[in-house]
Amino acid sequence: MLIATNGAAETHQGSKAASASIDFRIIVPVVLRARTLEQQSHLKIESQHISQGFVDLEHASTIELTSNSRNGYQLSARYDAAVLAKMDVHIDAQHMTATAGAGSMRVHARPRLNAVVRIGYRLYLQPSVTVGEYRWPVALTFAPAMG
Repeated sequence: MLIATNGAAETHQGSKAASASIDFRIIVPVVLRARTLEQQSHLKIESQHISQGFVDLEHASTIELTSNSRNGYQLSARYDAAVLAKMDVHIDAQHMTATAGAGSMRVHARPRLNAVVRIGYRLYLQPSVTVGEYRWPVALTFAPAMG
């Protein structure tokens, strides 16, 4: 909080006059909290995924999101480049493509309190990937969006 004060006093032939002003500026810090509700622990790749070259997962992750920012939030994504060539992330009716192992974007969203947000993916497979079960190859990070 910043408080500034100005004051003045004068004397004119025995009478006194005084004036003062106070300006207040209140700064509310940005709050962003993301809590994982559901998250896949593994990625199962079947022969159809190999022939398509990708795996679509409509609701692979679910988070509870609280934010007081009108500027939305920043989403950063990393993935295991040994398994994935690139990936698309679908969140809050927006979409990001991550290449070279990582990507980020500002997600434009209104303030919210404990909102359930579902996250979908299209995971593009490396040509060397074979049928099998892999540990979950994606990590997401949420941060306040500035400005």
